[in-house]
Amino acid sequence: MSIMGKVQLEILTQLLAQRFDLHVAFGTGSILYQETITQAVEGVGHFEPLRHYAEVHLLLQPAPRGSGMTYASDLPVEALSRNWQHLVLANLQAKQHIGVLTGSPLTDVKITLVAGRGSNVHTVGGDFREATWRAVRQG
Repeated sequence: MSIMGKVQLEILTQLLAQRFDLHVAFGTGSILYQETITQAVEGVGHFEPLRHYAEVHLLLQPAPRGSGMTYASDLPVEALSRNWQHLVLANLQAKQHIGVLTGSPLTDVKITLVAGRGSNVHTVGGDFREATWRAVRQG
């Protein structure tokens, strides 16, 4: 990725003003901090308010630098149905997870679903969303 120089920024400023009547100014760039983990850890998320229930166990492992976030399931369908597993993985990808040290985005982590439970009577999709996000934060 290239960085714009002073001349390119001036040209961009003029083009935006002429074409779109936008008057912009560019300041000094800043560093984007990210967090990662250095060792494997299991996070458990439990969600059980009145008439709801879901529990998710996630294994968080360090991944190679620059690999980003990866998600997987290592859980047989006998332990948790495929649709609930898919929902957990979809919820993991639905938002950018934040680390606990500086509140920066989490990166270079492999998250694997290793256990989970739900109820045929009391579990709805949002229950697994809450349990999944709690498991990441707890881990």
